[in-house]
Amino acid sequence: MTTAVRTYGNYKPTRRRLIGGMGPVGVGVAATFAVLALLTLSVAGFMAALSVAALGVVVIVPLMVRWQGRTVAERAGRRLLVAIARAGRQHIYRAGVVSRIPGNTRLPGLLFASRVVEVETGRADYPRVGIVILPRTKHFSVTLRCDTSGTDLVDTETVDTWVARTGAWLRSLSEEPGLVQAQVTVETAPDPGTRLANSVAEQLTETTPRLARQVLEQVVAEYPRAAPQVDTRVTLTFQLPKPRKPRSGGPRRTMTEDEMCVRIATRLPGLMEMLRGTGAGEARPMTPEELALACRAAYDPASATLLSTAPGDAVAWVDAGPVAATEEWDHYRHDSGVSMSWGLAEAPRAILHATALPRLMAASPGLLRKRVTIVWRPMTPEQAANAVDRDVRDARFRAGQKARPGARELVDIASANAVAIADAEGEGQIKFSLLVTATVADLDDLDAAEDTIRQLSASTRLRLRPLYGGQAAAFAAGLPVGIVLARHAHIPS
Repeated sequence: MTTAVRTYGNYKPTRRRLIGGMGPVGVGVAATFAVLALLTLSVAGFMAALSVAALGVVVIVPLMVRWQGRTVAERAGRRLLVAIARAGRQHIYRAGVVSRIPGNTRLPGLLFASRVVEVETGRADYPRVGIVILPRTKHFSVTLRCDTSGTDLVDTETVDTWVARTGAWLRSLSEEPGLVQAQVTVETAPDPGTRLANSVAEQLTETTPRLARQVLEQVVAEYPRAAPQVDTRVTLTFQLPKPRKPRSGGPRRTMTEDEMCVRIATRLPGLMEMLRGTGAGEARPMTPEELALACRAAYDPASATLLSTAPGDAVAWVDAGPVAATEEWDHYRHDSGVSMSWGLAEAPRAILHATALPRLMAASPGLLRKRVTIVWRPMTPEQAANAVDRDVRDARFRAGQKARPGARELVDIASANAVAIADAEGEGQIKFSLLVTATVADLDDLDAAEDTIRQLSASTRLRLRPLYGGQAAAFAAGLPVGIVLARHAHIPS
């Protein structure tokens, strides 16, 4: 008896493309110049109208011409913003005694103003919870550490069940009040050589038999330490609610940060319960000290071995950043590491199998650390209904622009109709993206790291592109701290 291989597809890009590959903004600009040219022709004559039309061509062509998924206007805008940042020396970060303002080694860039609040839960299994606060965007993020077992020696039916339950979990997130983003971060690194010893030490007690103690000590001394360290974390980001008018009357009142943190802590048991059965294993909220250690190891990978044996409170949040960091066009240098980040360039056109992401997330030889982050932004039922209706209209509009629609236009219509039917049957819609960060010890090793990620991208049918001009922001967004890049972007997406 053979079992059919389950596949996954019908991914739709969020960018709208109407006439000539332009979105609504480009079409509006083109229509404006067309009207201006007609008015100029009737008022000032043919030559003036021709000048307006020529100006319109100069403005519209950069909005139409695309190269590797980006328009010329987007690329020019990114170059301009990077040039302005470099002129203001915003790409250089120095902390500690080498800083103009001596003090702590805070996290750089988007996380500089971040804070961590500790919440007492009163529970025996996780008495303390760390919540990261970003004051600029008023976001509150809580991170769960998952004890996953992976997909090795797991039958196909179990994997399909995990995927189905993960879909149900994502669908339920769209109904979670105030939730703006969920992300799963899988980080792989070489074994520091202390995990086995620490695990055995936790199991030994004063009553342990002498023979058992000797056997365990011999295992620690002789057992090979070649298995990579894999950490899986789930981060949930909430938005501070808008001010509300009390039911008893009076002025509008804004929820305080303490009240928001307590509200998130009270929701955690239900959110963790929904994760059961998705393959995440046992989930546990991370404490402020664990979050600080994770960030410190990411920015200073050479200290990972030392941090693995250090006390839990060895690193505070205000000291979790690097001493020095410099952002270049295609890489990011930070303390003892050099990193390069990639992002998902477009929605996958081909169907995917359940084994696509495990191959991408597996440990890669030659890399100090590799971090793969899947980002989900839930859509409410109303937003999902509007989005699928718009996709159907846009697909039919693009097909109607050609006398004989091609295979791609016909496939787009069929895919949009299939998504609309699924939405009508109660299935949820969600925006997603993917970030990959590879860290090496030396700048000369980046070429080998780039080749590794490029091969993984081809084997998984996921088109990844280096995030030029945004390496520092992409590095921070890949950390399990809940950065929502769309809220920090200067170029609309």
